[in-house]
Amino acid sequence: MSDQRPIPLRFTSALVLSIVFLAAPTWAGFKAGVDADNRAASFTGPVVRVLEGDTFEVLHNDHPEHIRLDGIDCPEKGQPFGLFAEHTAADLVFGKKVTLLTHGLDEYGRTRGDVILPDGMNLNQELVRRGLCWWYRKYAPGDTVLEGLENKAREARKGLWADPQSVPPWEWGKQRK
Repeated sequence: MSDQRPIPLRFTSALVLSIVFLAAPTWAGFKAGVDADNRAASFTGPVVRVLEGDTFEVLHNDHPEHIRLDGIDCPEKGQPFGLFAEHTAADLVFGKKVTLLTHGLDEYGRTRGDVILPDGMNLNQELVRRGLCWWYRKYAPGDTVLEGLENKAREARKGLWADPQSVPPWEWGKQRK
Protein backbone atom coordinates (compact mmCIF):
# COMPACT_ATOMS: atom_id res chain seq x y z
CA MET A 1 0.00 0.00 0.00
CA SER A 2 1.56 3.29 -1.05
CA ASP A 3 1.22 6.69 0.58
CA GLN A 4 -1.15 8.68 -1.64
CA ARG A 5 -0.30 12.07 -0.11
CA PRO A 6 1.55 14.54 -2.29
CA ILE A 7 5.33 14.60 -1.78
CA PRO A 8 5.40 18.08 -0.11
CA LEU A 9 2.83 16.93 2.48
CA ARG A 10 4.78 13.72 3.23
CA PHE A 11 7.98 15.78 3.61
CA THR A 12 6.26 18.27 5.95
CA SER A 13 4.80 15.44 8.07
CA ALA A 14 8.21 13.78 8.35
CA LEU A 15 9.87 17.08 9.26
CA VAL A 16 7.33 17.84 12.00
CA LEU A 17 7.64 14.34 13.49
CA SER A 18 11.45 14.59 13.44
CA ILE A 19 11.37 17.88 15.31
CA VAL A 20 8.97 16.48 17.91
CA PHE A 21 11.11 13.39 18.54
CA LEU A 22 14.36 15.33 18.65
CA ALA A 23 12.91 17.82 21.12
CA ALA A 24 11.48 15.12 23.43
CA PRO A 25 14.67 14.69 25.55
CA THR A 26 14.78 18.45 26.16
CA TRP A 27 11.18 18.56 27.37
CA ALA A 28 11.62 15.41 29.47
CA GLY A 29 14.14 17.24 31.69
CA PHE A 30 12.08 20.40 32.03
CA LYS A 31 11.15 21.26 35.62
CA ALA A 32 8.07 23.36 36.22
CA GLY A 33 9.53 25.53 39.00
CA VAL A 34 12.40 26.77 36.90
CA ASP A 35 12.71 27.94 33.34
CA ALA A 36 14.58 26.02 30.64
CA ASP A 37 17.90 27.54 31.73
CA ASN A 38 17.46 26.49 35.39
CA ARG A 39 16.83 30.10 36.49
CA ALA A 40 14.39 31.09 39.18
CA ALA A 41 10.71 31.32 38.33
CA SER A 42 7.89 31.92 40.82
CA PHE A 43 4.53 30.20 40.95
CA THR A 44 1.56 29.66 43.25
CA GLY A 45 -0.16 26.40 44.15
CA PRO A 46 -1.60 24.33 46.98
CA VAL A 47 0.64 22.19 49.19
CA VAL A 48 -0.60 18.63 48.64
CA ARG A 49 1.98 16.72 50.67
CA VAL A 50 4.55 17.36 53.39
CA LEU A 51 7.45 14.91 53.14
CA GLU A 52 9.69 16.41 55.85
CA GLY A 53 9.98 19.72 57.63
CA ASP A 54 11.86 21.20 54.69
CA THR A 55 10.43 19.21 51.76
CA PHE A 56 6.95 19.46 50.22
CA GLU A 57 4.92 18.76 47.15
CA VAL A 58 3.11 21.71 45.62
CA LEU A 59 0.61 21.33 42.81
CA HIS A 60 1.88 23.28 39.80
CA ASN A 61 0.08 23.11 36.45
CA ASP A 62 -1.88 20.09 37.78
CA HIS A 63 1.32 18.18 38.63
CA PRO A 64 2.90 17.71 42.08
CA GLU A 65 6.35 19.29 42.22
CA HIS A 66 8.93 18.49 44.91
CA ILE A 67 10.00 21.63 46.74
CA ARG A 68 13.05 21.86 49.00
CA LEU A 69 13.07 24.91 51.28
CA ASP A 70 16.08 27.01 50.41
CA GLY A 71 18.76 27.98 52.94
CA ILE A 72 17.57 25.76 55.79
CA ASP A 73 17.92 22.14 56.90
CA CYS A 74 15.42 20.54 59.26
CA PRO A 75 16.28 17.52 61.40
CA GLU A 76 15.64 14.13 59.79
CA LYS A 77 12.62 12.09 60.91
CA GLY A 78 14.72 9.86 63.20
CA GLN A 79 16.51 12.83 64.71
CA PRO A 80 15.35 14.80 67.76
CA PHE A 81 12.85 17.45 66.62
CA GLY A 82 12.54 15.86 63.15
CA LEU A 83 8.88 14.89 63.48
CA PHE A 84 8.10 18.08 65.37
CA ALA A 85 9.56 20.15 62.51
CA GLU A 86 7.56 18.13 59.99
CA HIS A 87 4.29 18.47 61.94
CA THR A 88 4.82 22.19 62.49
CA ALA A 89 5.49 22.74 58.80
CA ALA A 90 2.42 20.66 57.91
CA ASP A 91 0.25 22.72 60.28
CA LEU A 92 1.47 25.89 58.61
CA VAL A 93 1.22 24.87 54.93
CA PHE A 94 -0.74 21.71 54.19
CA GLY A 95 -3.71 22.41 51.93
CA LYS A 96 -2.88 26.10 51.66
CA LYS A 97 -2.18 27.94 48.45
CA VAL A 98 1.40 29.16 48.76
CA THR A 99 3.69 31.23 46.59
CA LEU A 100 7.06 29.77 45.67
CA LEU A 101 10.02 32.04 45.09
CA THR A 102 12.25 29.50 43.40
CA HIS A 103 16.03 29.46 43.21
CA GLY A 104 16.71 26.63 40.74
CA LEU A 105 17.17 22.93 41.42
CA ASP A 106 19.07 21.05 44.10
CA GLU A 107 21.32 18.07 43.42
CA TYR A 108 18.29 15.72 43.62
CA GLY A 109 16.26 17.62 41.02
CA ARG A 110 13.93 19.25 43.53
CA THR A 111 12.96 22.87 43.10
CA ARG A 112 14.67 24.99 45.78
CA GLY A 113 12.71 27.95 47.03
CA ASP A 114 11.18 30.14 49.67
CA VAL A 115 7.58 29.35 50.57
CA ILE A 116 5.40 32.37 51.22
CA LEU A 117 2.15 31.65 53.06
CA PRO A 118 -1.15 33.39 52.23
CA ASP A 119 -0.62 35.79 55.16
CA GLY A 120 2.81 36.81 53.80
CA MET A 121 4.86 34.74 56.25
CA ASN A 122 8.10 33.25 54.87
CA LEU A 123 8.04 29.60 55.99
CA ASN A 124 11.82 29.17 55.67
CA GLN A 125 12.38 32.04 58.08
CA GLU A 126 9.59 30.96 60.44
CA LEU A 127 11.07 27.48 60.92
CA VAL A 128 14.45 29.03 61.79
CA ARG A 129 12.74 31.54 64.13
CA ARG A 130 11.05 28.67 65.99
CA GLY A 131 14.32 26.77 66.37
CA LEU A 132 13.18 23.86 64.18
CA CYS A 133 16.02 23.89 61.68
CA TRP A 134 19.51 25.07 60.94
CA TRP A 135 20.47 27.91 58.67
CA TYR A 136 22.17 25.92 55.90
CA ARG A 137 25.27 28.06 55.40
CA LYS A 138 26.58 25.85 52.61
CA TYR A 139 23.62 26.72 50.38
CA ALA A 140 22.77 30.22 51.63
CA PRO A 141 26.11 31.62 52.77
CA GLY A 142 25.19 35.30 52.69
CA ASP A 143 21.67 35.11 54.11
CA THR A 144 21.94 37.51 57.04
CA VAL A 145 18.22 37.19 57.81
CA LEU A 146 18.46 33.43 58.41
CA GLU A 147 21.72 33.93 60.29
CA GLY A 148 20.11 36.48 62.63
CA LEU A 149 17.03 34.33 63.21
CA GLU A 150 19.18 31.31 64.04
CA ASN A 151 21.31 33.33 66.46
CA LYS A 152 18.18 34.58 68.27
CA ALA A 153 16.72 31.05 68.47
CA ARG A 154 20.04 29.72 69.83
CA GLU A 155 20.23 32.47 72.47
CA ALA A 156 16.63 31.81 73.53
CA ARG A 157 17.28 28.02 73.47
CA LYS A 158 14.19 27.51 71.30
CA GLY A 159 13.34 24.14 69.80
CA LEU A 160 16.37 22.06 68.92
CA TRP A 161 18.63 24.70 70.48
CA ALA A 162 17.42 23.55 73.93
CA ASP A 163 19.90 20.70 73.44
CA PRO A 164 23.45 22.08 73.52
CA GLN A 165 24.60 18.94 71.68
CA SER A 166 22.14 19.18 68.77
CA VAL A 167 23.63 17.68 65.63
CA PRO A 168 22.86 19.12 62.18
CA PRO A 169 21.37 16.65 59.68
CA TRP A 170 24.39 16.82 57.37
CA GLU A 171 26.55 15.49 60.25
CA TRP A 172 23.90 13.25 61.79
CA GLY A 173 23.67 11.12 58.65
CA LYS A 174 27.45 10.55 58.70
CA GLN A 175 27.35 9.46 62.37
CA ARG A 176 24.69 6.82 61.64
CA LYS A 177 26.69 5.06 58.91
